[in-house]
Amino acid sequence: MATPQWPQELGDDLRRLRQQFEGFNPGVILPALVFLLVLIIVWSSWYTVQPEETAVVQRFGKVQRSTGPGLHFKIPLGIESVRLVPTARVLKEEFGFRTVAAGRQTRYSGGDYSSESLMLTGDLNVIDVQWIVQFRVEDPVRYLFKVREQSQTFRDIAEAVMRRIVGNR
Repeated sequence: MATPQWPQELGDDLRRLRQQFEGFNPGVILPALVFLLVLIIVWSSWYTVQPEETAVVQRFGKVQRSTGPGLHFKIPLGIESVRLVPTARVLKEEFGFRTVAAGRQTRYSGGDYSSESLMLTGDLNVIDVQWIVQFRVEDPVRYLFKVREQSQTFRDIAEAVMRRIVGNR
């Protein structure tokens, strides 16, 4: 029966590794690592907010402040995070159709959106209603944190209101 040789082989491997790194000088790489760390901290400490946006700054998930357009600074390395919300832009939701490309020759999607556009009127007729709802975000903190699935919630509310209006006519 052979005796295991792995502790001796491990010691030999460690000696060879130590011999390879004998001439290594950590004083050369240390300034490069410090420079890289400083660069990462500086790069992650500023953010830009566009003219039509408002930034919501969170520190460890808790809302700290809202900032307007321009260049701003935050605590780096993920301590503070920024979420941008379009507050000055008019957003829109389309019902019964979808625009593929707007412009001189507007193109529309060929999909079937009858589930959201077919409605029953008060006199039991079925009509196909296509409409657009335009809106702006007034309070970005409430928009981000008081409403779950903002786009789908807004679509559901707009569709419910339109169905009620059509059903009462």
